[in-house]
Amino acid sequence: MKNKEPKIQTGLRLRESTIEYITDYKEQHQLSSLTKAVELIINEHRAATLNQNEDIANRVIEKFEHKYGNAITRIRLGTNAADVNIQIIMEIINSFAVNNTFDIGDFVSISTMKAPILEEAEHTIKSKIAYFKQLKDNKKKGKDEK
Repeated sequence: MKNKEPKIQTGLRLRESTIEYITDYKEQHQLSSLTKAVELIINEHRAATLNQNEDIANRVIEKFEHKYGNAITRIRLGTNAADVNIQIIMEIINSFAVNNTFDIGDFVSISTMKAPILEEAEHTIKSKIAYFKQLKDNKKKGKDEK
């Protein structure tokens, strides 16, 4: 690795065992100077530290997913269901507004009787969701093939 950064001379005070280690390292790697040996040792240490940090981060993510993965999945599914229901309500309200049919009358539960407008809104929303999921899957498939 060529580095054009200027070198600065320092007067380091090192233990004899450290100098022996650097000298042995220099000979093992057939380097021309102790400076090159120290720089290579430091670069290897930096790389190892980065790898170690990445390993720690991956282990933290694994533990988090293991401990909270089910809860996050439940939250995601619940949020998706709420979003679908809100979209359905918005479609129905829009239909009422467009048709000027705000004469509600007596309350009828969905479990008792489902209005045709609700069934049509559910179908519309499910079709939209399927369409956007297909777009997402196609986009992901395109990235995987690259």
